[in-house]
Amino acid sequence: MDTHSTRPQDGAPAGRADAGSTGTPNTGAGQAAPGAERLARGPEAATAPARAAAGRPTRRTLIAAGGLGAAGALAFAGPAAAEPEWNVRSARPGSGNSHGHGLKKGQRADAPRSVRSNVVPAAYEQTSDDPADYGSYDLAGRRAKDIDYIVIHDTEADYEGTLKIFTDPKNQTSAHYVVAGSGLVTQMVDVADAAWHAGNWHFNGRSIGIEMVGQAESKKGFTQAQYTAVGRLVRYLCRKYDIPLDREHIVGHEEVPATTVAGVAKMHWDPGPLYSFERLVERAGGRIAGHGGRHAKTVVAAPDDRSNTIDFRNADGTAQLGRQGVFAVSVRTAPRDDAPLFADPGLHPDGKGPAVPVINDWGSNLTGGQTFAVAGRAHGWTQIHYAGTTAWIKDTDAAGRRALEPGRAPHGLATPRGKRAVKVYGAAYPGAAAFERAGVDAPKNEALPYTIEPGARYVVGGRLRGSYQVAEDYGKPGRWVRDSTAWVEVRIGHRVGFVHASDVRIVR
Repeated sequence: MDTHSTRPQDGAPAGRADAGSTGTPNTGAGQAAPGAERLARGPEAATAPARAAAGRPTRRTLIAAGGLGAAGALAFAGPAAAEPEWNVRSARPGSGNSHGHGLKKGQRADAPRSVRSNVVPAAYEQTSDDPADYGSYDLAGRRAKDIDYIVIHDTEADYEGTLKIFTDPKNQTSAHYVVAGSGLVTQMVDVADAAWHAGNWHFNGRSIGIEMVGQAESKKGFTQAQYTAVGRLVRYLCRKYDIPLDREHIVGHEEVPATTVAGVAKMHWDPGPLYSFERLVERAGGRIAGHGGRHAKTVVAAPDDRSNTIDFRNADGTAQLGRQGVFAVSVRTAPRDDAPLFADPGLHPDGKGPAVPVINDWGSNLTGGQTFAVAGRAHGWTQIHYAGTTAWIKDTDAAGRRALEPGRAPHGLATPRGKRAVKVYGAAYPGAAAFERAGVDAPKNEALPYTIEPGARYVVGGRLRGSYQVAEDYGKPGRWVRDSTAWVEVRIGHRVGFVHASDVRIVR
């Protein structure tokens, strides 16, 4: 599945690998090999404790070394006509129930009554004598004010296989919900707790993870019943936990940033360009398009898969997937059909993008609902501020239907305050002093290979203060480190990012 497995992940505190990640790992040049990181999804593990350095392997060091990598490489069985609707009694004995924490057997799912739902608790068990070694989520005591995002994944495994993975603590990966092809919603982690799914500790602490049974290289896995169920679940969660129903807060795993430069290419790309975020948002009761005509200041990707077709190469580069309707538009370096595809600097430091569209080369395409500031227009093409520079998108698809619509930027556009480029980060953490006061080692949060240049403008997703969810030892509730550090979320490219509020001004 595409959940960054286990706590070892980008931006984890020292001694705690950054939280698990589920979903489809990147493959190809500079990216993780398929299968090898299906569960060991953490791009970078933090420094292990002294006991590991002394030669005692722990869960964290095993994951950092890829020791759990192949564990989750289950074959995708497709959207079975009738997925086994696990009774809660079939969950792993003791999982989700240790020390009275987590979901309980027989508990009603935290889901709308308009969907079929059940509860199968994910594993919460110690995996060695060391209380720091356990799976597969953190007790966090989160409230609505702590949750900003919903992250959408696909499983790359069938329904039953996914539940088996999440109920085995040795796999050290989880998500709050799994949605089957039939539309059955299975809750596995209490929303108050932090599931290990995003591959970025900031997002693990501040998001709800939803796994859809499906495969990123096949549209067949994403059924209409599933879209409807996920849409209703998202609407319910947005209302209950006060999450904005927009594409800056309802994101795919592919849009979650890394917190280190080395981690950018290792993050996941699911659910990918064969999944329709426009359909999801509409079924949740929202919309992605804004108002305005040809002179709108922002544009939003709104491709129609009935006519918007691309022949993607598969993730490992061995075959073409065939021309088919997709929910993505290509990003190019000039306003021409034969212009090179955009090379994201995190994926392609040499500046050379793919020669043909590749399904997991997320930097060279936009998915539905992603909104960008307009930098220029020419001959049926729109130039956008993108990934620290500018890029071009064609206004229409091959059939002449519009692939772009006027966008919305209710929180405004961020532009540098002065004449210096602004650094972009993958997390909105507190300052060093806050960690020192809390007695917690500060996690990595490197400047990413993108900047906002003077005069450039990027869509703002919101403003937030520095926060960090501390994962304690097994059985102990987590705590938060917070301070007044002011951050602004921006749509920097295919992924979101964060800039210091003091570095930018917001324009309308």
